Amino acid sequence: MIANPQLQIVKVGGSLLSSPETPDRFRLWLNSQTDHQNILIAGGGARVDAVRARYQAGQLNECESHWQAINSMSDNARRLQEWLDVPMLERIEAVHICSTRNLVFDVEPWMRSRNDFPISWSFTSDSIAAALATHLKATCLTLLKSCLPPSDSESLYELSQTTYVDQHFHRYASPLAFVRMIDLTT
Repeated sequence: MIANPQLQIVKVGGSLLSSPETPDRFRLWLNSQTDHQNILIAGGGARVDAVRARYQAGQLNECESHWQAINSMSDNARRLQEWLDVPMLERIEAVHICSTRNLVFDVEPWMRSRNDFPISWSFTSDSIAAALATHLKATCLTLLKSCLPPSDSESLYELSQTTYVDQHFHRYASPLAFVRMIDLTT
């Protein structure tokens, strides 16, 4: 796979999806990203929080809850697609042949085709975005969140020791040339 110097993976935090201000803020931010082809993935947000509660109540095992969380990301991807009226891709191979500047990627089919990712609550949409960016040899990974990272986290590893991202994030994000976190609420 040849690196695309203009490819950016943008993970839209699930917590942002429940805010009525997010669609306008997101469109404004995305319109400023003219130097990139933006592959957008959605976090799980409140839908995943509900799955986690069912898991903690003993109603789901870890594998069931993992796949329900991934399915919630797919539901949120459709929501992102509706906000933006852009194409949604479900096949990883299609990313390199699609010339649209902005598109939404549904991670569920890609995740189901892989058996090398943890099936655990310790592997979240942030690491999925980082793994996708690494797989596609993206130039940039951007995490849009509802807050900034802790100011005392100087490395990806240190950041992975906080609750801002999951404990696997540094492993998947380390090969990337550029990783940034943006508070979309400000």
